[in-house]
This record gives sequence, C-alpha cells and structure tokens, in this order.
Amino acid sequence: MFRNLFVIVLVAAGLLLVVNGAYKWLDNNSVRTAVATYVHALRTGNREAALDALHPQQRVLVEEQMRNQPASMWTPDLDVEYRVHSVSINGDRARAKLWIEKEGYVIQPTLSLARSETGHWKIDRVDPIAVDPVWEDRQEKQSRAEGRDLANELGEALRGKPGVSIERAPLDDIGT
Repeated sequence: MFRNLFVIVLVAAGLLLVVNGAYKWLDNNSVRTAVATYVHALRTGNREAALDALHPQQRVLVEEQMRNQPASMWTPDLDVEYRVHSVSINGDRARAKLWIEKEGYVIQPTLSLARSETGHWKIDRVDPIAVDPVWEDRQEKQSRAEGRDLANELGEALRGKPGVSIERAPLDDIGT
C-alpha cells in the first residue's frame, strides 16, 4: 500500500515538472513569436501587423506619433536581418533582446512585452536604440571629406580674386 502511494506521488510530481517545463518552454516561444511577428511586419512594411503586435496603450501612442510620418516609412526592407538574442520572462512581463543587421551595421534594441488581457504577449516598449558606432564613424568621416572638398572648391573659385585672402584652418577647428 505504501509503495503504491509512493509511486503515485512520484508519478504526479514528475508530471507536474513536465507540465511546468512545457509551459515555460511554450511561454518563451510565444514571446519569441510575438517579437518575430513585429519585426517581420516592420521588414515587410505591414503597418497593421506591426501595430497589432503592440500593447493597446502603446498602439495608441504610436498611431498618434505616426500621423505626420511619410508613407515611405512603411516601405518594405527585406535586406534587414534579425535574431532574437535572448528572452527573459517574469510573470506577466518579458524582455527580448534583438540583434538587427543591415549592410554591416548592427543595432541591439530591447523590447519589453506585457501579457494582454487575452493572454497574448504584446510589445509595450522599445528601449532607445543606440546608433551603431561604426555607422556614426563613417558618417563623420564622410561629412569631413565633403566639407574638405567644398572648402577646396571654394578656395579654387575664389583664388586670385581681388580682396580675397584664403587661409587654411586646422581641421580640428572646423565645426567647433
């Protein structure tokens, strides 16, 4: 009798562990699915699908902010690649870290999600996205080169004109 009771308790405990593990796995996958749906909608230019992935309060804010945005914002951009780097779940809140790459530039936003009343995960915040330092560096170099070219063109055009003197300033003094 005691042995049968022990086996039943052991089997019940095992089933609880399996069910709990399956629930956590499914919950983790549903967060990943919600994030993937959102990013896919952005990639393909599907405005409605992107808005549907947002938590209702966030959707209202985003729709207000987008009223004055050009329609070109929703142009599909399939060159963008992404990967869900990590997911952490704490009750009805979740965070997903992404890796998004295009043309060699990478950004790593963090999305915060909340479980909606229907039980589905919805994005309620996208943490500010830092610009890829490589992109910033290339933009700065390109801007300096364009400025230098313009200065050279102006110098050539004005060289020898009466009343004009041309002096070279150190590059570090330009733009400060």
